[in-house]
Amino acid sequence: RIDIAVVSPGGEWRMAPAHALDPAASAEDVRREVASLFHLLPLLLPPMYDRRWGRIIGMGMLDAAQSEAHALGYQTGKAARAAALRLMRDQAFTHRVTVNLVAPGPVTKPATLEEAVGLCAHGPEWRTRADLTAQDVAEGVAFLCSDAAAHITGAEFPYVPHRF
Repeated sequence: RIDIAVVSPGGEWRMAPAHALDPAASAEDVRREVASLFHLLPLLLPPMYDRRWGRIIGMGMLDAAQSEAHALGYQTGKAARAAALRLMRDQAFTHRVTVNLVAPGPVTKPATLEEAVGLCAHGPEWRTRADLTAQDVAEGVAFLCSDAAAHITGAEFPYVPHRF
């Protein structure tokens, strides 16, 4: 039984202006960003609808379609996945299934296991962090999956400005 799905596939970040992109590689990046969602939804949603409970969380970029295109296939795929989630959110919510998007932007990786543990425990590393961490993203996702967020659907959580 699957109650929660966090969909976070990824194409490759191929830096090239639009006039110099590799069409096949860019199309593959778009496919990699959206195909898993299209394969998962028919499997996940019917049982969630029957139970009248479920959470679909997409990881993505809020403004991928509006930012300067340096990785056109990757950014187009992210925009397509976000659009698909927006298009399905109202229908899913009629069955009490929420659909949200988390758009963290760049995430700083902890340098050591001790730092990661300190972030998770909200220790000094947490209080003095300067950048977004995976712990920040995980806590946002955990909130959206909780009963406290039962009426939040269609939300798009940006964490940092997207500058490319």
